[in-house]
Amino acid sequence: MPHEGQYVRIRGVQARPQGCDINGQTGKVFSVDPVKGRCGVQVGDIRVSLREACLIPFDATPPWEECRHGGPDPDMQAMMMATQFLQGAVSKTAPCVEHVRLLEPLVRRASGVVPPALVASLGVDAFIASDRSNCRTFAVSAVVLDAARQVGVDRLFREIAPGASAPSAAVRALKERLGKCATADGLVEVFGLFSHCSCIAKAREYGYVVKQEDIEGRPSEHDAVFDNPVGDVPLIPSKTAGPTGKRLAAQALQLLERPGRKESMAICKAVAALNRAEQGQQGQRGAARDKFVEAAQALAVAGMEIVDGGGVARIKASLAEGDTDTKVAVLGLLSAVQSPALAEALMAAGVGRAVCKLMKFPATEANIELADHAAGALLGIVTNLPAGTAAAALGTSTLRTVVTVAVDVLSVRLGTPEDVLRFEGAHTFCALLFAIAGEGAELAELVALVTKRGVDGDFNFPTGLCMMLVHHAHEQQAGRADPHHSQIPITCALEGLYTLSLHWDIRMATLGDTVTDESVSITEAIRDYGDFLHGYVHHQAQSKKLQAYLARLLAFSPSSAPALDPNPRPTETTVETNRRVAELAGAVQGTHRRARELRDGGAGDAERAVARSHELRKRGNAAGDWEAAYTTYCEAVAVLVGCDTEPGAAWPLVLALSNRSEALLRLGRHAEVLEDVTSAFVLIARFEGMFDATEVARIAEKLARRENECKQHLESAPHAEQTAATRRRAARRKRAREEAARRAEQADADAECPICHGSAGPLEDICGHGHFFHPACASVWREQCRKLKERDRNNTHHGPTCPTCRRPI
Repeated sequence: MPHEGQYVRIRGVQARPQGCDINGQTGKVFSVDPVKGRCGVQVGDIRVSLREACLIPFDATPPWEECRHGGPDPDMQAMMMATQFLQGAVSKTAPCVEHVRLLEPLVRRASGVVPPALVASLGVDAFIASDRSNCRTFAVSAVVLDAARQVGVDRLFREIAPGASAPSAAVRALKERLGKCATADGLVEVFGLFSHCSCIAKAREYGYVVKQEDIEGRPSEHDAVFDNPVGDVPLIPSKTAGPTGKRLAAQALQLLERPGRKESMAICKAVAALNRAEQGQQGQRGAARDKFVEAAQALAVAGMEIVDGGGVARIKASLAEGDTDTKVAVLGLLSAVQSPALAEALMAAGVGRAVCKLMKFPATEANIELADHAAGALLGIVTNLPAGTAAAALGTSTLRTVVTVAVDVLSVRLGTPEDVLRFEGAHTFCALLFAIAGEGAELAELVALVTKRGVDGDFNFPTGLCMMLVHHAHEQQAGRADPHHSQIPITCALEGLYTLSLHWDIRMATLGDTVTDESVSITEAIRDYGDFLHGYVHHQAQSKKLQAYLARLLAFSPSSAPALDPNPRPTETTVETNRRVAELAGAVQGTHRRARELRDGGAGDAERAVARSHELRKRGNAAGDWEAAYTTYCEAVAVLVGCDTEPGAAWPLVLALSNRSEALLRLGRHAEVLEDVTSAFVLIARFEGMFDATEVARIAEKLARRENECKQHLESAPHAEQTAATRRRAARRKRAREEAARRAEQADADAECPICHGSAGPLEDICGHGHFFHPACASVWREQCRKLKERDRNNTHHGPTCPTCRRPI
């Protein structure tokens, strides 16, 4: 059996601790339990308990254990100074010039005393131990000390100062080496400048070194959903979301029968578990994203089940008539279980206003508790509705009260530097305020200007955010703060200030200087920490969103400012991204649900849908204006979607599409006309010979006329680019239909539809690339895509696409 301190090779492990496959990797035994026959093994930053059979001991000590990796002979003074240097530098060693500037006092003390090779040798040990963070600290420190040795400390920091020109060759080499410290291979190259041993190469053979995924994080299949603000993203229904969402809904409906704090906490914990990935572990960003999408789909199912189960009426009654405990329990439920379907139903039933009324000035302990839970519930509702919907439904006067209460609470919870550093009970109110500010310019100004007058001076939201950013950045820069604790406040402050800056000139807000007793603009206060924050967002948080936030905030200066209400915006906010993911999750689970209903409902559902569609078309024909007619025709199409596998339902859908295409033509929405015309022609081709030939000829003539009229309009010069895109889409659709017909004959009889997870019934290749769906399921999905495009005010949704490969369908 291996002994403590021995290195072992790992094999035959089925589990994936923290999402990682550790088979083939090398670990170090840190504990042995001979009774159970298990050993505790350290694999990089992961600790696991493994059976003896999974471990292959190394007979000899690995060669890197006895090597100094090019470091000089031990020297007490040098080691003590190196320790002091590294302790002070650990929070300021992002591989960028901005952080190097912050090292000046440390470099002045250590230069000439601490050999760069000594620090680099420590870095080699860290690299072999998969200690990514300290490994980079050692590498950056070594190249900075080496540059100071070559050109002198004074010249080095003079040449890397902002605005400096004509750097020396040594400084250019420093910048190049810093860039290499951002990758695993680059770190090996940097260490090779100081150490010429083969230890890293040998350790790599054992699989026991820093890897690129340790630095960048494991990619996720959902990265496109988060990183690209477009609607046509692949979100295949999760097979576990349905059962999980239904369990949550059952718990929620049971709670609403007899609301209690204990039951509410159980639901909150269950939802938190859905989102829980091993965050804080390097390389786990992909796992966190996968969990977030999985949770969003489960919550979408739960929301629909709660609405169908009569939960909205019970929620409204509990908030109106219940005691404090009942209200707290229900508000806790709303803050945890939220989805677009539930948020829309709650707002339509007036629950949104009821929640706002519970946010009273916290003069008593009961009011404080209610305000806390009401803020969480309102945040869940606002962020699951389309942008601008909540503001229109609640009204400015109601939101003014909400904002005033939130600022009042924050003035207490962020009242002193100590409170700011603790950051207790503030996050929900901050998130609610910048969610409201993101609803438009008027509300952003309201959020920015509401002020709480106190003994220590005036407090407003921009000032509070700046205090959070500056204090946590200061403590981080000084190495006194826990990086994981400060990550949330820094992220929150950057997002809040960025959101306000889109609609309001943040230079108008000021921050008191405790030294001079004068006020400075918050943009100047942020600029003072610009170097540290640059390294933080680029190399520690590694967030493109935070990088865009900081770049916009630093663009504000006394003499200039970026444009307000920019179009396009530099980046989405987290609120906008989460709203978009929730909408997609709701759409895909709604499609799955509707497809199941149609499959289980039989002919009776189709007959009722046809009758309903006929009534809606008659109402649309009698509408007084084309906008109203279009809305009614959309309903006529929607009720038939998914029923079009039978000729009796497919022909009424052709008529509804024809009616809607005429309304769209009259409204000047030519590209959408072509979408409906194409869908109608596809149905006609699919059921060729089954419809009345005279009626087909009559409708086809109308469709062709509209198609030609739209093409002529789109071919005009102002629409040339749009026309080219439309033609490309049409050509792709034609090729896809031809390929689909060929592939349909070759489809596996046991293939499963990715939308409803069923294999019964014929499947068709909807995109021409081997992705088979039930025709009814594909039809429902197309309509969901159209609805998302209708609600997309940023014009980023590209219309119906294959949910697997994102190609047009």
